[in-house]
Amino acid sequence: KFDMVETVDKNQVAHIISDKLYQQVGQRPDAVTCPDNLKGVEGATLRCQLTDGSSKYGINVTVTDVVGGDVNFDFKVDDHPE
Repeated sequence: KFDMVETVDKNQVAHIISDKLYQQVGQRPDAVTCPDNLKGVEGATLRCQLTDGSSKYGINVTVTDVVGGDVNFDFKVDDHPE
């Protein structure tokens, strides 16, 4: 027996974060990178990184729910650079 777990490609996660930050603050970061794909399991987490100029910030990504194969997640950028 196999349980199929949806995953979201790490580049797609980074792209979505960049888009949402653009909607929130009106500009995109220089880069957003994620080390792994995001597992489509409620409560799954991933630590990504945002680069803005010479500053780098960690981003905590948490899956909120999975509906019909769509993986929904929230993210929180660290308050201070690394």
